[in-house]
Amino acid sequence: MTPDVTDDSAIGQPAEEVCGLLAGILPDGVDIHRCLAAQAMGKIGDSRAVEPLVAALLDEDEDVRTDAAGALAALADHGATSQLMENLLGDPCTDVKLAAIDALVRLKEPEVIPWLQKLIKGRDEDIAWDDTEFYESGWDDWVDIQVKAILGLAELGIADSIPDFLEAMQDEDAQELSETVFKALTRLGDPGVETLAGFLDDPDELRRRRAIMALSAITNETVSGLLAAALDDPSSMVRLAALQAMAERDPSAPGLPGMMEDDDSEVRAEAVRLCAAANPDRLLVLAGDKDTDVLKAVLGVLIEQPELIEAETLRAVIRPKLDHPDPHLTSVAAMVLAASSPQETEDDLVQILADPTRPADTPIGALPGSPRINSAHAVPPIIGGVTHKERPLRAAALA
Repeated sequence: MTPDVTDDSAIGQPAEEVCGLLAGILPDGVDIHRCLAAQAMGKIGDSRAVEPLVAALLDEDEDVRTDAAGALAALADHGATSQLMENLLGDPCTDVKLAAIDALVRLKEPEVIPWLQKLIKGRDEDIAWDDTEFYESGWDDWVDIQVKAILGLAELGIADSIPDFLEAMQDEDAQELSETVFKALTRLGDPGVETLAGFLDDPDELRRRRAIMALSAITNETVSGLLAAALDDPSSMVRLAALQAMAERDPSAPGLPGMMEDDDSEVRAEAVRLCAAANPDRLLVLAGDKDTDVLKAVLGVLIEQPELIEAETLRAVIRPKLDHPDPHLTSVAAMVLAASSPQETEDDLVQILADPTRPADTPIGALPGSPRINSAHAVPPIIGGVTHKERPLRAAALA
């Protein structure tokens, strides 16, 4: 009788006994149980699981072989190396190959390196492939192997493979690989950084932006200088990526305040969100920006930190926004006044609450300040909100 892999009686038993039970399932259990047994043995992490899992790499079911290779990747035992190499080269199933690569890379097995370098370039004739699957589905499973090979070589630190990465990426008839290659380059130390830096002058805007995003994962002075230089890129999307990368490291970094004066409104708005708290003197200037998204970003910062601007000055800056044609912006302006000085702006807030011609968004913004006004003057408009035709305003008034 095949043991039940889900039997609760196994809980708390010594790893040796549990592995023994699971090993008994691997050779002749039903296929789903064999898969579950392989997965469980990988999670237990006991070295006694290696031998039965290696045997399972020859299972007739490709799912079992895949799960066995995945479990061996978790165990990282060199006793599995030989059979994993055989599966990589001789097993036609793509999923098995992918799992075998994961395991061999985890083992840092040098024997796999030349094969991964070959797999970047194409379907090597010395490796078994499932040609039937290719003709039936129309999907070339090698493209998945190619990505795994690139990332595997990077994980192994094989900087000599960088030319192969670039050649594969430049192939116009192949899949789009820049994101994969750039991710791989971040793992290859100085050679990787040097290669990524070269793409900051690439004529392709997408590649420049992806290079910035990749460099953002690396922390050193060289990269900081590259990101700072990218703030002057002709593409607003590249400048935006550089701004985000630098602000994540240090929102008060030199060069970032100037991004709040960028020609592109999206860049200005993002600079406000990321850097204004570290540069409060810029908020007053930006409060006069003509772009609605920039204004919303300024007001969003002031809702969270109204103390960044002196209270009287803040009221003088925000009050004119209450008549802005954008209802969402007027709502946010009302929120700023409600959060910062509701008693000093009682007339403004009550007028907004009592004005039936305003879109519902605006009084919703003013409502949070009403309890803090602490005046009977504010009660009738709140009651009016309870019976308003717009459901969001009714809910906000009741709250």
